[in-house]
Amino acid sequence: EKLRDEAALTQMGKLSAVVAHEVRNPLAAVKGGLQVLASRLPADLPGREIVAPMIARIDALNRIVQDILTYSKPNPPKRQRFDVAPLLSEVAATTRAASPGPAIEVSGAGAVVDADPEMTRAVLLNLMLNACQASGGSPVEVQTAIRGAQCEIQILDRGPGIPSEVREHLFEPFVTARAGGTGLGLPIARRLTLAQGGHLTLDDRPGG
Repeated sequence: EKLRDEAALTQMGKLSAVVAHEVRNPLAAVKGGLQVLASRLPADLPGREIVAPMIARIDALNRIVQDILTYSKPNPPKRQRFDVAPLLSEVAATTRAASPGPAIEVSGAGAVVDADPEMTRAVLLNLMLNACQASGGSPVEVQTAIRGAQCEIQILDRGPGIPSEVREHLFEPFVTARAGGTGLGLPIARRLTLAQGGHLTLDDRPGG
C-alpha cells in the first residue's frame, strides 16, 4: 500500500507541475476575458446567456486543478488545540446547505484535539458530502468517541455499499464509484488526515 501511494504521488507530482503552469494560468485568462465580455455585452443580445455557464465550467475545472495540487503537495498542517464539537456542527450545516435531503445527526462525546482545523474541516466536509450523496435519503450519523489518547469520528450512512473491485483502490487518485466524480475527494481526505498523524478507514456497517 505504501509503495502504491508513493508511485501515485510521483505521478501526481509530475502532473501537478504541468497543471499548475499549463492549465491554471490559461484558465484564469479565459475566465477574465469572458467576464470582461459579459460586462460589455448588451443585456438583450442573443446568445449572451451562454457566458455564465462557460464561466461556471471554468470554475469547476479550476476546482479540479486545485484538488490535484492539494493531493500532490498539501501544505504542512498548522496545529492548534480546538474542540471538534463546534467544527462538526458547522460542517454539518454546510453539508446540509450543499446537499439538501438527508438529515445529518451529530452525537457523541466532545473532544479537544491537537490538529489543523482547516485540514480537518476539509476532510469532514468531503466525507459528509459523500455520505449524503450515497445515503439515498436515509439519515447520516456523525458520532465522536474518545479511544485512549485519540478522538474517533465516524460518519455513517446507509448507502448501497462499494463494489469490492472499486473498494480496493478507493483511496487512489481518479478512482470513483460515483457518476461525475473526479476520484480525488477521498484520496485528498486521506492525505490530509495522514499529514496530521491520523488514520482514515472505510468499514462495512452492521445492517448495511
